[in-house]
Parts: sequence; C-alpha cells; structure tokens
Amino acid sequence: MKNTIFAAIILTASAGAAPRPLREHVDMHWTYDEENGWTCLAKTEAEGEDVFEELEDVYLPVDDVPEQSGGQRHIQPEGAIYSFTGVDPGNPIWIAPQIQQPGHCWPGFNNYQATGTFGAYQETDIRLSEDDRSLALPWIKVSLAGVTYQGSGSGSFALWQEDSSGNPTVWFSTTDNSHSDTYFFVAGSHNHLNWGFGSPGIYRIRLSASAYLGPGQTNPTGGSPDFTLTFAVGTFAHWQADNFSATELDDPLISGPEADSDQDGMKNVVEFAFGFDPRSGVAEPEAVGLGLPKMSLVQDGGIFYQVLEYPARRAGAQIAPLLYAPEFSPDFNWQTDGITTTTADFPPEMDSLNGVWEKITARRPVGPSAPGRGFGRVGVSSGD
Repeated sequence: MKNTIFAAIILTASAGAAPRPLREHVDMHWTYDEENGWTCLAKTEAEGEDVFEELEDVYLPVDDVPEQSGGQRHIQPEGAIYSFTGVDPGNPIWIAPQIQQPGHCWPGFNNYQATGTFGAYQETDIRLSEDDRSLALPWIKVSLAGVTYQGSGSGSFALWQEDSSGNPTVWFSTTDNSHSDTYFFVAGSHNHLNWGFGSPGIYRIRLSASAYLGPGQTNPTGGSPDFTLTFAVGTFAHWQADNFSATELDDPLISGPEADSDQDGMKNVVEFAFGFDPRSGVAEPEAVGLGLPKMSLVQDGGIFYQVLEYPARRAGAQIAPLLYAPEFSPDFNWQTDGITTTTADFPPEMDSLNGVWEKITARRPVGPSAPGRGFGRVGVSSGD
C-alpha cells in the first residue's frame, strides 16, 4: 500500500524487548528429561563455549542480496523436483542453506542427549536413507506445527536437504501435501538443512519434538509444546524484528507496515522510510540528517523551483526496495511532470549514515514568478 508524507509551503518557503539477530552458526538444541519434558533453545558459541538462549529472544535474518553477491536470494531452478518450495521456476527464493556462509545465519538441529535416554528403533520413513532405515537408532522426530507469515508475498516455507548431486529430500513444505511435515534426526547428532522462503517478510515457524523412551517404540515422550523460531527475510523484516518483540511480530496491528503502535501519527513503513523509532511515541528522527521531507522554494537562473529534500534508504541489491515518489501541487492537484531528482551522499560529518541512507533532492520548475503557495509530498511504497 502506498503511504504519503506531506510537506507544504505557504506563500514563501519556510513492549517487550526486541529479539537479537543471529548471523552465525545457530542450532535448535532439543533436550528431554522426564521431570521437565522437552526444551528447545538456540545454541551458539562465544569464545569456544556454548551459549543457550530462548528462541523468543533471538531471530534469524535472511538477506535480500543475490547469491552471486554473497547473499541469500537465489533463483528457483527449473524442474518439478523443486516444486515443493511453492516458487515458480526463475523466480527468487530466499534460502538459509545447509552449507555455511560466513556472515549469514546457519540454522540446524542438534541434541546432547546422553546415550540410553531414548529407545532405539527402526524408523521406516522412506525419506531416510536405506542405511538409516536398516539400523535401530534413537530417533527424535521434529514436526512442523505451523507457520505464521507477515508480509505481502506468498509466504511459502520449505525445509529440505540436498545430496552431493543436488537432489532434494523434502521434510517440511507449506505448499506440498504429498508427505508429512516431519524431520528425523538421531539423538546426540547435529544436522543442517536448507530453510527456504518464497517471499520477504516475518516467518514464525512453530516446531515440536517427540521420541520414545523405549525399549523400541514404547513409552513415548509425548509431543513437546510448540517452540517458535523467527526468520526475518529482507530489510524491512529485519527492521521489524529489531524493533518489536517476538509476540508483537505475531500481530500486524502492532508490527505491520500499516500499524502505528506508538500513536505518533506515522505508520511503521513511514518510520522505516525516513528514520524514526516506531516505539518512542515521539516523532523525532533517530539521527541528524534523517527525518520527514522538507520543502522549500528556490530561484535558479531566473526560474523558481519547488524543492523537496529527504533521506532515502539505499536500494542496493534488494529485489524489492522501498520506492519514493515525490509530487508537487499548487492546489492538491498532484503533478509529477517536470520533476528532476538527484541523489547524493551525506556530508563527512554525517558519514555514518551513508552505509544505509542517501540524500534525495527533488525539484520542479514553477515559472519566473514566485507562487503564492505550494505543496509537496513523498509517497512511499514497497517495490514488490
């Protein structure tokens, strides 16, 4: 949806903590004991030591940068074997892959369970290899309990592994119902998979686990409660996850682009577009140089120009960056003809902004005489 910010001249121009991003090796660490049941924590490392955090305290960012530039946006290949992703061939798909990429999240599953905790049995799921099916092993079954998506695309999600020839084994898929959404791994093991997303946005993936205490397939643990893992795919989703709690990310009336949860008169997408804090309740930009568009009237070469100046987020290699659309009017009959737009870096004293932001100047000639009044606005919309 398009959102518009107005600037005008008359006569003369005058909630809970947000989760932490994990751009590193992170495992969904499942454990079980008979007294407390199942737990699932995010496991990372710091200085060679395991670090465990609640899943609601972290999120996994997936960047909207093409694979060939070191990013996580891929192109869906041809062939029916990949149709389980729900993405048409040739279209973008965002993947946190099973092979580690420096600087990106690398999610997997692991378990430190002591030998003998779970009963060993022969699991018959055809997706397991023949060797795995032939052995009695202490299997842990992870089930997809559901996916909540906040975004403007398909929101499809899939989890799969590829062999050395690139052939996929599909474990979860929100668009392919030809198999159960379950994944099996052996107690005490550690595994990585491909996590694929059909469009940018916030994905809240609910998982549960179960196993048998044995002997064999007897004394089931019962299913665990749902544990929710948050992925933020794309730049706006990163911003949402950086500013809203895990619970708030479930509610688009709080964290969605059209929401104004701090009641400062600006929707979240506008706060994102011009550099505001969506939690402050005060319409103050987060840094000098950011803020709402400013309008002025200038004379150049005997011609008067209406001018809008505003910060804009750099598009970079994103497939769906924000679109900024300046317009002018003497009487709210909005005009785009004759507008010229220039882009510049911020000056040296504001150089810290230049990694994310740039300065835009839009101007439109109005004639040799100064107008009695004038109005300007900048529309903001998603590029998808």
